[in-house]
Amino acid sequence: MASSNNKLENSYFFYGTHPVKVPHTLTHASSTTSLSTSSTDQNSNHLSLNSTNSNQNHFRHGFLSTTAHSLNNLTTSNETSEDNNTEIFEDALESFDDDKQNTHSNKPSSKSYNESPVDLGQALVECQQITQLIFENRLNEALRRTKEQENRSLYHSLCHSSISFMQAGMTFNQDDIEATIQALRHTTAMAKKSESYRSWISFSLTGKAAMTEYELHAKLVYAEALLIRALLTFIQDQGLFNFISGALKIKECHDLFAKLAKNNDPSRFSSTLSYEHFDSGVRMGNGAFNLMIANLPQRIIRYLEFAGFSGDKDFGLNELEKSATSKGLRAPLAALLLLGYHAYVAHIFGNGDGDLDKAHSLVEQYLKSSPTSYLFLVFRARLQTLHCRLNEAIQTYKYAIQCQSDWKNLHHIAYWEILWCHVFLREWKHAATTAELLLKENNWSKATSCYLLATFQFEENNTVATDEIIQLYKRVPDLKIRLAGKSIPLEKYAIKQCEHFLAQKWLFLPSLELVYLMNGFYILAHDHSKLQQTLDIVNNALKDCEVNHQDDKFYADSYGSGLLLRGVLLHFLRRYDEALQAFDQLIDISKEFDEKSLLTPNALFEKAMVYIDIEQKQKATEYLQKSIECKDYQLESRLHFRINAAMQKTKRMENDSNKTTDSYKERKSNET
Repeated sequence: MASSNNKLENSYFFYGTHPVKVPHTLTHASSTTSLSTSSTDQNSNHLSLNSTNSNQNHFRHGFLSTTAHSLNNLTTSNETSEDNNTEIFEDALESFDDDKQNTHSNKPSSKSYNESPVDLGQALVECQQITQLIFENRLNEALRRTKEQENRSLYHSLCHSSISFMQAGMTFNQDDIEATIQALRHTTAMAKKSESYRSWISFSLTGKAAMTEYELHAKLVYAEALLIRALLTFIQDQGLFNFISGALKIKECHDLFAKLAKNNDPSRFSSTLSYEHFDSGVRMGNGAFNLMIANLPQRIIRYLEFAGFSGDKDFGLNELEKSATSKGLRAPLAALLLLGYHAYVAHIFGNGDGDLDKAHSLVEQYLKSSPTSYLFLVFRARLQTLHCRLNEAIQTYKYAIQCQSDWKNLHHIAYWEILWCHVFLREWKHAATTAELLLKENNWSKATSCYLLATFQFEENNTVATDEIIQLYKRVPDLKIRLAGKSIPLEKYAIKQCEHFLAQKWLFLPSLELVYLMNGFYILAHDHSKLQQTLDIVNNALKDCEVNHQDDKFYADSYGSGLLLRGVLLHFLRRYDEALQAFDQLIDISKEFDEKSLLTPNALFEKAMVYIDIEQKQKATEYLQKSIECKDYQLESRLHFRINAAMQKTKRMENDSNKTTDSYKERKSNET
């Protein structure tokens, strides 16, 4: 059916996987072109929203670009009428053709979304310059430039979204979050309109052309924007729907990166530089996903594998390292992810397993080119902290703060680390001052900051409760928040501690229990004298607890906390038998603990860690399994992360043992 009045009568086209009804009132762009919706035409011509090669037929280039323009206008108008709090989950796993065709195109489609577009090469150069501004601490300038130039290219828009997300993550401010959402919508819209959106139902009987260079970059940009949007979901809203929404976006993003890795072929790119930018992004995405999934607790991994996720820790680290040491646009971000894993994740959610030498090398490499970079200075200070060079670390954190003045909220990372340095040094007054600053200025978790302030004042006052301290503990529950629809585990722990304090006006060395929960004893282990001094403090506190607090409502919990701290410190001092004895004492009184107590599962886990150190793998596995079987206690997920890391260590022990045995047998066989 052809229309002489240049209007489309009611017809259906497949836009992606969604049939779109074209109304009577839609006029197509060209008055000289009539459209046919016959089945023959639909089978021979696939709707394309991307740039086309000059050697493709005139009908596809002219006729269908006109159709695409009309459909773009239709879908754009539909999008603006949707509720801002919902999103259509369109299939990201569009058809990637396996055919290797060298169809290089560095330009966006003929009907460009951009107002003042630049070619791909120029866009990558300009965005690298903008990225450098971030590491020169010129954050406001970087944000302003990307906002002004977000229509210039896909990559300008992605940079704007990424920097906006950084700001939202620092402030938790609703206006910043909303600005990031709008930036991400713009980026994903540009990505979809700059690459071919192929239907699951192919209209072509002769096969589809391989994706062009520009289309592959657009896919990568879309995947990265989708991941940022998913992460933003977890801090944006408390509802279950948004949590599920974020999870679906992550699944879509994971699958997209897997597809991109299969299409990571240098022959499909017009220049080495263009490929290196693409390659660094694909490796960063796949590396991050593999590393994240591989470090999750086994019970979660089983569900994720059923849903199609998979992770390999060594592969993930290798991919991130290749990306971080490349010349690609994503190299600095990959470096930050790698440093975050070695300096934070492996330490707090593992058992001090990060590769600090590799992290140090990476930090110093980037500081050579950006010596005042706030982010890399913070990582230098963090590595100093992990080596227990605490005063040196405090000075480096303070220097980093001086170097960056654009975003004050970014300073809170350094202040948080300075706080813990003071705690490790038992400088309670300084720790309390820093906690008070975070309580006033930071929005991450005011309940946690308030609990820390109350606890450090309690320690500074020689564990004597004052009215001010009591009021601070009372205030904590009113400050709790929810992220991803759930309460923050550390806040739930703090609230339970407040209940204990308000019932008996006393807690057993609450700051040292926090040090344990933050894996701080792995830091103190670098200084034998600090470990011994801390053990003396714990032993004296246990004696005081027996004499003066036996009538307290939560006496068993207080005494059990002391036994756990004693056992861990004895372990680090390599007094293994005494450590095991302390843990056994704790386990013997476990029935007297308050509900949801974390003491027993942690004691079982710490026993396993002792057995790992003395290379008794069978007993280590036995107690790891016992700790897994414990249910419904505080900070359970945190312990499961540590259990998973310990299990990986026992597997390595077994593999090393098998290799040694095989090597011995082979040597004996050769001798005979």
